Amino acid sequence: MDRRPADLLKHYHAPGTPPGTLRPAEGEAGPARVLATTYSAGEVATRELEGPSASRDIRPAADRVSWVHVIGLGDVEVLRASGEGFGLHPLALEDVVHLGQRPKAEEFGDVLFVILQHVSGRAGTLARRQIAMFVGAGFVVTLQPAGPDLLEPIRRRLDRPDSRLRRSGPGYLAYSVVDLVVDSAFPALKALGEQLETIEALRAAYEERRLKAVYFQSAGEVREQNKMQFNVLIYLMLAMALLAAVVGSIGLMGTMSINVVERGREIGVMRAIGATSPAIARLFVIEGVLIGMLSWLLAWPLSYPGALAFSNAVGQTVMHLPLDFAFSVNGVIIWLSVVLVLSALASLWPALRATRVSVREALAYE
Repeated sequence: MDRRPADLLKHYHAPGTPPGTLRPAEGEAGPARVLATTYSAGEVATRELEGPSASRDIRPAADRVSWVHVIGLGDVEVLRASGEGFGLHPLALEDVVHLGQRPKAEEFGDVLFVILQHVSGRAGTLARRQIAMFVGAGFVVTLQPAGPDLLEPIRRRLDRPDSRLRRSGPGYLAYSVVDLVVDSAFPALKALGEQLETIEALRAAYEERRLKAVYFQSAGEVREQNKMQFNVLIYLMLAMALLAAVVGSIGLMGTMSINVVERGREIGVMRAIGATSPAIARLFVIEGVLIGMLSWLLAWPLSYPGALAFSNAVGQTVMHLPLDFAFSVNGVIIWLSVVLVLSALASLWPALRATRVSVREALAYE
C-alpha cells in the first residue's frame, strides 16, 4: 500500500476499545483470498479456501508443514477463523490489522509473531506493504493487505521437487519469507541511491559554477505539474465543445420549428390520408438526426488538420516545442454519439409541435 510520510504512523483503535478487537484494516474491504499450502519432502498441495469455515478447519499436521497465506485484511471473520484454527493470540491478531508498524518479533507462548514491511520501488516512488507472520509447531500463517501475492516466489520454489524448503520445517519457511522481504528492498534502495547520487552530482556542478540551488524538482513532479496544466486546458476545450454542441442543438431546434411551420400543408395531407402522430413525430426526428449526422460528416475531415494545428500552437506557446500528436478515432466515434443524441433531443420539440397540427389548420395555412 502506497503511503505518504505522514501516513507511516501506526493506526490505533479509539480509546476504550476492548483488547483483541478485530476490525478491517484501514483501506481494506471485501472478501479475502486464503491460500492453504501443505508440503513434505515428497509432495506439495496448494488450494484456495472458500469462506471463514474452511479457514477454521485447517489444522497443523505432524508429518507435514501447513502454510496459510491470507491476502486482504478486510474480512474479519476470515482472520478470526484463521486464529481459531491455529490458536493465535487475539492481541497478535489485533496487531495484524494495524498497518504502518515498525518491524518487530514477539513471542506468544509457543508461537512467534513477526511484523515485516515489504518495500519495493515503483514509478519513482516507494511502495510499502505490511506482512504479518505467525510461526508455530508445524505451521506458518502469513497475512498481507489486498493486492498481488507478495509471497508467490516462495510458492514457486515449493513446486520444485529438489527445493530445500520441502525438506525443512516451518522455521526455514519463515526464514525464506524474511529473506524475500529483505531482498525485495534492495532494488528500491538502489534506485533511491541513484537518485541521491544524481542530486549530489547536480549540487556539486552548481557549486563549481558558483550557482546556489534553492529548489529541486524530480521528473515525476514535473510530469504531474505538466499533466495538471494540460488537464485544465483539456477540460476547458471540452466545455467549449459542449457549449458549441448545445448552441448547435438550439439552432437545429429553431430550423426544425420553421420547417414544421413551412410544411403545414404537407402535414395536413399526411393527416388526411391517415398518418398517425407517432409517424409524423418520427419523420421530423429522423430528419433532425440526419442533419446532425451530415454536420458530423462535414466536420470529420477538418478535425485532423485542425487538431494538429491546435496541438502545434499550444506546444509552441506553452513549451516552445511541438507536442506529440495522436489522432483519437475513439473520440470521433464518441462525438458522433453525442451529435446523434443532441440532434434527436433538439428535434423532439418541433416533432411534438407537428403532431398537434390539425387537418383544418394545416390546409388553411397560406
